[in-house]
Amino acid sequence: CGGGGGSGSAPPTGGPPPGPAPGFVALQSDPGDFIGEGLDYRYTQADARFLVSTGEHGFQIFVLGDEEWLGVFELPDSYTRVEVGVYSNLGRYPFHDPVIGGMTWSGGGRQCDQVTGSFEVTSVTYENGLIDDIRMNFEQYCDGASVPLRGEIHWYMDDQTYPPPPVNPPPTSLWRPASGTTPDSGNYVYLESEVGDYIGAGNTYLYTPEVAELTGSGSNRMFRIFVRGNEWWDGSFEGMDFFERLEPGYYPDVKRYPFHNFVKGGLDWDGEGRSCFELDGWFVIDDIVYDGATIQSIRLRFEQHCEGAAPALNGEISWSQ
Repeated sequence: CGGGGGSGSAPPTGGPPPGPAPGFVALQSDPGDFIGEGLDYRYTQADARFLVSTGEHGFQIFVLGDEEWLGVFELPDSYTRVEVGVYSNLGRYPFHDPVIGGMTWSGGGRQCDQVTGSFEVTSVTYENGLIDDIRMNFEQYCDGASVPLRGEIHWYMDDQTYPPPPVNPPPTSLWRPASGTTPDSGNYVYLESEVGDYIGAGNTYLYTPEVAELTGSGSNRMFRIFVRGNEWWDGSFEGMDFFERLEPGYYPDVKRYPFHNFVKGGLDWDGEGRSCFELDGWFVIDDIVYDGATIQSIRLRFEQHCEGAAPALNGEISWSQ
C-alpha cells in the first residue's frame, strides 16, 4: 500500500470519439440597434431550423426559431462562388453595388432601409458544387446608426444535432386538477383561470357531453378540440415537427399556434371573442392512442400565459372518439 507515483500516461478511455460541435447562429445586438433590439440570440438545430441556399455569388440562411431571421451575403460579381475573405463597404442587398457586394440581416418584421456592413468568410468547403461547411461573421449598421448588429454563423451539411423529444415522465411539479374537480371517466374539458388571466377571465369551467358539444380531431403531430356550450372555446396543440406524431410527455416553452417555433411545438386556447396575440406555455400528453395516423383518444394538460402576463389559464382535456 505505499504511495503515489504512476506511469505518467493517462488510462485508455472507451467509446467512440465525440462528434463535431453543433452548428450555430449567434447574434449580438448593441443597445440602439433596430434589428436585434439590443438583445443577444443563439440558435442550434436543437431549438431552430436552418434553411440554407447558395447562389452564384452568395449565401443565404433562414433561421426559424423562437424568432425568425433572414441573412443574405452577396460577394462581388467577379466571384463565381463563395470564397474565404473579408468583404467590406457593403450596401443593402439587393440594392447594392454588384461590383462591391451586399448584405442584409432582417427579422421580427424589422429590416433596414439602408445598410452599411461587412462580412468575413473564415472557412468554406464544397461538395458536388454546393457549400458543405461554412464559417463566417458579419457586422451590420442599420440606417446610419452608430451601433451595430454582429453575428457569427457556423453551418455544415452533416450537422447531426436534433431537438430533444418530449420529457417523459413529465415533471411532477406541473399543474393538474385538484382531486374531485373532474369526472373519473368520459369526455370532458376542465378550465381553471387565475385572476387576471385574459382568456378565462378568472373563472373555472367544466364541460361534459351533457352540457356541451365536445368535438375533437387529430392526426400525427396535431390535435384540436372545439367546445360549444354556454361558452365557445377552441384549442390547438401541435408537437415538434422533427417527430412524426404526438407522444406522451412534457412539451415545454411553446408559443402561440400557428406562429410558434416548429422545432418546439405550439398551443393556443381562445374563445368568447378573446385570444392572445402572443403566449407562452406548455402542454403534457398523459395518454394518447392512435389508429394508424388518426388520434383515437387523448388526455392532456396545458398552461397558457397571455401577452407575457403572470396569471395562467390551465386546462385538462379527456377525449375519445
